[in-house]
Amino acid sequence: MLPVYATGTATSGYIAPTAKATASASAAWPADPSPPSSSSPRDHPRLIAPQYKWDALTSGLIAKDPYFQYWNATIIGNATDTLNDPLVDYIEDGGLTGSGVLDPAREIKLKVKNWAFAYRITNDTKFANRVKAELWSAAGNDTEHPFGADGTRWNPQHFLDLAEFSSAFAIGYDWLHDFWTEDERTALMWSIINLGLSFGYDALVNKNSTYWWTGGSSEINGNWNCVCNGGLIMASLAILGDDPTGHAQAIIDAGTENAKANCM
Repeated sequence: MLPVYATGTATSGYIAPTAKATASASAAWPADPSPPSSSSPRDHPRLIAPQYKWDALTSGLIAKDPYFQYWNATIIGNATDTLNDPLVDYIEDGGLTGSGVLDPAREIKLKVKNWAFAYRITNDTKFANRVKAELWSAAGNDTEHPFGADGTRWNPQHFLDLAEFSSAFAIGYDWLHDFWTEDERTALMWSIINLGLSFGYDALVNKNSTYWWTGGSSEINGNWNCVCNGGLIMASLAILGDDPTGHAQAIIDAGTENAKANCM
């Protein structure tokens, strides 16, 4: 039921990725009706899966393909099972300069992806409301659930934390774009800018040497550069066209070049 991909060895037994034949050709992904352009961003949703792919899932792929049925059921199940979890706490691991709040950031990112996916597939607002509760808390807007310090809430001292929070907020902003009120979208955008992209701009555009993961004069290969650039670029793409500061476009430009030089 899972696609098979070539490995680095014994490649003679592999060709293109393969999957068991589905019930009909109609269970295949459709062509992109509006390929991306360098002149303007896609409409929302634009991260990972644009609208035509969501439409394909609900109009045929999930119903006709056993792989997608299992995949969908797993994510919806995870979203449902965690729906009544308490808000993720701001728990430091080894202090903010140790592993910081990376675990809470990644837990929030995973849950937001599950709940946002479930909302887009089912249109059940209970999942969207759960995303809202978690993001409002992680932005410091829930007075009954303290979450870090103002300004540095996403912990730029351990930049992986900030990048994972940025990724979580990017998914929430983009995948639930039609759910948010204008005021809510604006609030989320400013959380992304003030808590995430402002530090990314300092790292990638101002080239602040504090942020060693950018490489500077040396080459940085691996996890840090990939995760930090990835989270910042996702967040920038999410708010591109709405951002009044220009940070989003600047980070996309600088971050992609930095990733090419290091992560890739």
